Amino acid sequence: DEHVVDGVRYWVYAPETSENTPLLILFDGQHWNGPLNLPRQLDAAIRSGALPPVHVVMLDSRDVEHRWENVGVPGGQVDVLIDAILPHVRATYRVSPSGEDTIISGASIGGLACLWALALSDGEIGHAIAQSPSLWRFDIADALSAAAALVQPDAVLASHSVEGREAAARYAVRSRSGVIADAIAVDRDSQGVTATNSAYGGAYTVVAA
Repeated sequence: DEHVVDGVRYWVYAPETSENTPLLILFDGQHWNGPLNLPRQLDAAIRSGALPPVHVVMLDSRDVEHRWENVGVPGGQVDVLIDAILPHVRATYRVSPSGEDTIISGASIGGLACLWALALSDGEIGHAIAQSPSLWRFDIADALSAAAALVQPDAVLASHSVEGREAAARYAVRSRSGVIADAIAVDRDSQGVTATNSAYGGAYTVVAA
């Protein structure tokens, strides 16, 4: 299904189900709904039993200029998502109304947008998978810390890049999350954090909340 709310186009994948499902929200949805053909993959995974039914919202970031100005900023597409799109989806589709069942994901600037959504949604979005978030663009640590009563990230997986490590370290100190990286060590056990350390040579920073 395709919708436009407050100038933001988005697509909704709605599985056949008689019960409310979790909701996954994806930035840069034109790729997921287009060449990556995520709806077809979801159909196959749900049909085979590999994945339980899940609704997916795919947000259109349009083009590079629009993405830069409206995605990954404290406002723009994140505000439209929280104030208009999320309420509309919950009122229209069989999705759980709980933030605990609402997950958001994106990469790069979309990854940063995930963290803004997590920080600003007052618990309406409970989890984020931020893939290589552009932490260099904004220091979001204080905003996430302010939302700590509603959202507590479990881990930050930082890349080998100096910028990524420094940003993740600032974030970890303020949010009391666990950090895993070559040059960063945080006592996760004492904070009750469950995380898995997987070393790799890529240039990505991943934040899982």
